[in-house]
Amino acid sequence: MTVDGLKLGTTYVFRVRARTDGGYGNYGGEIELETSHEDMLAIGDPNQSTILAVSITGGIILLIFLVACFVVSGRLIMLHKDR
Repeated sequence: MTVDGLKLGTTYVFRVRARTDGGYGNYGGEIELETSHEDMLAIGDPNQSTILAVSITGGIILLIFLVACFVVSGRLIMLHKDR
């Protein structure tokens, strides 16, 4: 659940209840929360850039390995043809 339009540095009290096919349940206890006093920017997951860097590096290493395999196998085929 997301609650939009909350003000900075404000205390809010929430009570929730479940809704099922059988109807509504009882309200739970009150939950008191306070919003931050400062506006916070949404920052991406710090691990996201690490995952991206590792993925790119792994892809480059795999590409170099495949090219090396093709070059070596091509040379071996040429050596066998020359005999």
